[in-house]
Amino acid sequence: MGTPLSAGIKLGPYEILAPIGAGGMGEVYRARDTKLKRDVALKVLPEVFAKDSGRMMRFQREAEVLASLNHANIAQIYGVEERALVMELVDGESPKGPMPFEDAWKIATQIATALEYAHDRGVIHRDLKPANVKVTPDGVVKLLDFGLAKAYSGEPDAVQADPSVSPTLTFGATVAGTIMGGQLADRLRDRLLTFAIAMALSGVAALALFMWHPSLTISVALGFVYVFLNALGRPSYMASLAAVPEEVRGTVLGLNGATASVGWIGAAALGAAMIGSVGFEGFGPLAAALAFAATVGALLNRRRAS
Repeated sequence: MGTPLSAGIKLGPYEILAPIGAGGMGEVYRARDTKLKRDVALKVLPEVFAKDSGRMMRFQREAEVLASLNHANIAQIYGVEERALVMELVDGESPKGPMPFEDAWKIATQIATALEYAHDRGVIHRDLKPANVKVTPDGVVKLLDFGLAKAYSGEPDAVQADPSVSPTLTFGATVAGTIMGGQLADRLRDRLLTFAIAMALSGVAALALFMWHPSLTISVALGFVYVFLNALGRPSYMASLAAVPEEVRGTVLGLNGATASVGWIGAAALGAAMIGSVGFEGFGPLAAALAFAATVGALLNRRRAS
């Protein structure tokens, strides 16, 4: 990541106080705004990365995305100084489970509210994880790190095309798994059978992914396999939507859009219940059960069709 900045160094009017953390986009420091007499968070892009056009594009995009959002549960941006983003300093900790259901519910609903706000404005986070969530001593949740965020538009995402600039290994595995799974699915004729097999195997992969953590390499590999299998089954799902009769297609698609926010709240409630009761590992059996149910449904539908 380059040589860390020492306490006392200044970037414009901001004096470095202490390091906070580091990620794929650079180091984050606690700094003092000598003009407004307040502490801020500085996300500083290392000099070697500042020469990388891809990283600079992501850096600029994060500033633009954050500037377009104004929500109590999303960390604010104050400005850009040289190769640093000047952001709201959030004093707090990332959530850790297991925790009481009431606490998990409060955190999950605030996350869902912030995501709904962002999505309503055409922005998706794309790197949501505990490390990018902070809970203040007052219980207020703040979403951080929109470095991978994407604003919906007709423009191709040049930065996303290069997985090497991803801040996490799992993101690269997700992209590769999605592309490879989708490409393979388009070449298989019996889509219902393909979907059934992919779902059954993804159920097994989910159990391993969520309940077995021997090393980062294996977790990344399992993440790739899980996403690959789900991408393999996705064309069959999309084909089923295309088969909806024209006279009701608008109603069905409209209902899908109208219930999107309800889906986020439902996901938040389910996640809160799961983390509060059995912890992160509980998502393995849940995902597996859903995958196996989808397998049975696809096989029964295939049998009726034949």
